[in-house]
Amino acid sequence: RAYGRVNRDLLHEELLRRCVESGVSYLNSKVESIDEATNGHSIVVCEDNILVQCRLASVASGAASGKLLQYEVGGPRVSVQTAYGVEVEVENNPYDPSLMVFMDYRNYTKQNSSSLEAQYPTFLYAMPMSPTRVFFEETCLASKDAMPFDLLKRKLMSRLDTMGIRILRTYEEEWSYIPVGGSLPNTEQKNLAYGAAASMV
Repeated sequence: RAYGRVNRDLLHEELLRRCVESGVSYLNSKVESIDEATNGHSIVVCEDNILVQCRLASVASGAASGKLLQYEVGGPRVSVQTAYGVEVEVENNPYDPSLMVFMDYRNYTKQNSSSLEAQYPTFLYAMPMSPTRVFFEETCLASKDAMPFDLLKRKLMSRLDTMGIRILRTYEEEWSYIPVGGSLPNTEQKNLAYGAAASMV
């Protein structure tokens, strides 16, 4: 199965182009609430008392959508997935440039079980772009308390150093913070939750 890495800038441009072609309109405002109208439609209440009426309001504002949605009571606590990644030019790349490494949990650094690093199990993604250019990412799958980015970076650099991989040039750094788990949206409400707002992550 082939893998690829999305160019975020090009994806953003393409999505905007499709929106323009389809006549999508934008309102640069902040949603304060979503109310139900007497005709069964929804009224999206924005800043400065701007009202937008619609048949269905889709809420895709991320994990912090509590004031716009109702959730099941007593669900699991939200955990956090954090990751630190780099796209780099390297020497001594041990990976096959035609393959992607997915969730490598091997402990290359042999940390002491009482160390801070060992308290946060992590894994490695490795996606070679060429024999010498690779995207590496150290990821903590889920933790009650977010693993600090500086610790993720330290673990990744320690892993690469132990493997004998020498970084010659850094093209891009990436930080990822994704809430995971949590309660599901109440299915009887009128508003539609999507993405992290619907606990899909």
